[in-house]
Amino acid sequence: MYKYLSKNGQLIAFGTGAFLVILFVISWLSGYSELQAMPEEEQVKTGIFDIGLLGSFFLFLVAVVASAGFGLTQIASNFKSSIRGLLGVLALVVLFVVAYVTSTPDSHAIVAAAADKMNVSDSTQKLIGAGLTTMVVIAVTTLVAFVYGEIRNFFK
Repeated sequence: MYKYLSKNGQLIAFGTGAFLVILFVISWLSGYSELQAMPEEEQVKTGIFDIGLLGSFFLFLVAVVASAGFGLTQIASNFKSSIRGLLGVLALVVLFVVAYVTSTPDSHAIVAAAADKMNVSDSTQKLIGAGLTTMVVIAVTTLVAFVYGEIRNFFK
């Protein structure tokens, strides 16, 4: 399967995408004059763009499933060399859990009013805070690693 996809995968992906684009264009062009004749309130309710949206969703879903499937296959077939990557994922999960446990919902008046207006619960605020903390730690770590690598390469 790997050899087949490495040889023909890009052609299959391009062909599928081109086919879906052609279907969308045909669908759109066939209904464009009727779309323009509709009142503006009715134009929003039309299904003229459904093929394009469904095609995009289908391609996205195929890409996610293929990416996860190939990743899991690679881990299962060569577990010993995958340990470093799995430890990295575990470190990210631990970082997120620690950030979630230490995160507190914001109680400032403006944030509390916005959270009430948008029906954001305290646990959701904690998830948002944990995500932001994780992102900042990863960004700073990446920046430090980049600068360290450049300085090290300069003196080599």
